[in-house]
Amino acid sequence: EFTLSPEQVTSSTPADLISLIDQIVHRLPERERAFLMLRFGASGQAPLLLRQLGQQYRVTGSAAGCRIACALAWMLRDGSLKLRELLARVPRTCGITGSRLSPALVELWQDPAPPFKHSPEFYSRLIPRLWFAAGSATAKRSTPG
Repeated sequence: EFTLSPEQVTSSTPADLISLIDQIVHRLPERERAFLMLRFGASGQAPLLLRQLGQQYRVTGSAAGCRIACALAWMLRDGSLKLRELLARVPRTCGITGSRLSPALVELWQDPAPPFKHSPEFYSRLIPRLWFAAGSATAKRSTPG
C-alpha cells in the first residue's frame, strides 16, 4: 500500500495518479480541502488568488498560503511513497506525448478510466505543485544539517 513494486510502477497509468489524488483529497481535513479546491479550481472555476481565498475565509493571504502548503504536505504524507512514485512519472509521461501538463492531457488520461471527481484544470494545476513539493521535501531531508 505504501510503495509500488517495479512491476506496478511500469504498469501504472496517469489515471492511477488521478485516482490516488482523488482519494487523498477526500481524506483531507475539511478546511484544508476547501482551501485546496478553491485555490486550484476543482469545479472548473477560475482558481482563487491567495488574497481572495483569505478574504473569503477572513484570514490573510499569507495564512491562506500556509493552509495550502499544509494541505500539500498532508497529501504527500498521506500518499506516502506511492504518490511520490506516481508523481515522478509525470515528466516522463508528458515527455512521451510531447505535451506539457494541461487540462486536455488530463482529459486523455481519463479514458477509459472511471470519471474523475474534479475538473481537468484542477489536476493540471495541482499535480505540478505536488510534484514540486515532493521534490522540495526530498531535498530538505537529504540536505546535511
